[in-house]
Amino acid sequence: MKMIGIDIIAVKRFKKKKDSFLNKIFSVRELTEARKNNERLAGKWAAKEAAFKAGLKYANHEIEIISENKKPYIFINGEKTNHLVSISHDRDYATAVVFII
Repeated sequence: MKMIGIDIIAVKRFKKKKDSFLNKIFSVRELTEARKNNERLAGKWAAKEAAFKAGLKYANHEIEIISENKKPYIFINGEKTNHLVSISHDRDYATAVVFII
């Protein structure tokens, strides 16, 4: 079954998040890639939420949003998937769309 999910989040929600919170929802690879950039973190969070809305039933730490050649991919338990993800952000908002194949 094919499903689609979308999410939007205000980037400012990540400005005051503590490391303990970030470590609960993001993997080490995600945090390293984002380099504490609030727009990138918000984009990854929006992608995870869009994936949940599209029907993926995994915990936050099981789903990773990792870029390869400047394109985001969804990894589940360390395995790259064929699911499609698009992330966009500006100063104030980040949004993501996920298409589950």
